[in-house]
Amino acid sequence: MRVKQLSIILLMACGGLRLSTAVAQGLDSLRIDLNTALEIALSENPKVKVADMEITKKVYAKKSAYGALLPQFDLIGQYQRAIQRQTVYFDGGLGLGGSIDPTKFT
Repeated sequence: MRVKQLSIILLMACGGLRLSTAVAQGLDSLRIDLNTALEIALSENPKVKVADMEITKKVYAKKSAYGALLPQFDLIGQYQRAIQRQTVYFDGGLGLGGSIDPTKFT
């Protein structure tokens, strides 16, 4: 008789536990389908994040390697503007031994 009472008490306790768990799950749970669950699991997994960054790194390395194969050119320009006409003076004929008159070059 005592075993029967213990089993009834255990069944009632387990049944109450299941009921309270079901109520708690009903209030706190979120229903999602399998595809959404897999998407969340893959997006939050640190190993998957690291693998995605490695793929991105390899893509940039590939672009850099292709860029090194392409021809390169540089374009440099310079513009100067003087407000007044400039005068150039040569002292002593630039070491050629002659004399240069600066008034001929202004």
